[in-house]
Amino acid sequence: AVLIGAFLMYERGQQDNEPLLPFSLFKDRNFSVVNLVGIAVSFGVLGILLPTTIYLQSVLGFSAIKTGLVLVPLALGSMFTAGPAGILSEKFGGKYILTAGLSMFGIGITWIFLVADTNSSWTAFVGPLFVAGLGAGCTFAPMGSEVMRNVPPHLTGAASGVNNALRQVGSVLAGAVIGAVLQAKLVSALREEAATAAQSLPQDYRADFVSGFADGAQQVEVGTQQGASLPADVPQDVANTIQELAGKVFHQGFVDALQPTMLVPALTMFAGAALCLALKGGPTPSGMGHGAPPAQPQTAPDKDATAAH
Repeated sequence: AVLIGAFLMYERGQQDNEPLLPFSLFKDRNFSVVNLVGIAVSFGVLGILLPTTIYLQSVLGFSAIKTGLVLVPLALGSMFTAGPAGILSEKFGGKYILTAGLSMFGIGITWIFLVADTNSSWTAFVGPLFVAGLGAGCTFAPMGSEVMRNVPPHLTGAASGVNNALRQVGSVLAGAVIGAVLQAKLVSALREEAATAAQSLPQDYRADFVSGFADGAQQVEVGTQQGASLPADVPQDVANTIQELAGKVFHQGFVDALQPTMLVPALTMFAGAALCLALKGGPTPSGMGHGAPPAQPQTAPDKDATAAH
């Protein structure tokens, strides 16, 4: 944050020379809105891939290959709409296409965490992932055309660079926020589930069982299943019970944490859809990305016509 602030202060003093970041770009409504929408889309993509991948492998026990196959409808949906969305945005403008796309993206994300359970089948995710993909496909081409719609010719390079940089920032920010929310919710969910499940254990083992989950929730990786480590002197029947309960606690705890975590990108998608209504609509100009067409030079009056008058 300090470095970004210092960079902006430096660029402020360079606006009359040749700034790396021309602030005048942000006076254009479409440019500013679409850059914010690009950050929102990063939240949507990370909001699906990060928690869903962990869920499919750690809770449902899918292999990496099967997890990838389950996510295929996301790519298929995007493939179906990406081309038509680009054509329609050129003809009618990207305002309502982006609004519809982000709305579908948000619906797909919401649908995912509504069907996610400890024993869900892979078929339950085909519909929501496909809908999310349809929405994502409606964002790529329209964002590219709308962000450059009114940019003057001499600022197209800077505008493209700013747009790409902000998308990268959005991806980093989305990963950090979603990861932090998931971990925070998982710590709370595992502690609650472990405290409830511990009632089925002998009194001497309850505290260690709960503390094992409280500590283990701080480090969650793809494919892991948290639980308490067992001392060597634990009776076999108690050890079996602990192992069984540990699996149930982690699975249910992760599902409980998944829902509020995915609510973050879902709400971000709906906010982005509402923000797109502020875009200036209409067909994309033929000179898109080059600002207003240059004025035509005035033709000198014909001497013969002047003499005739």
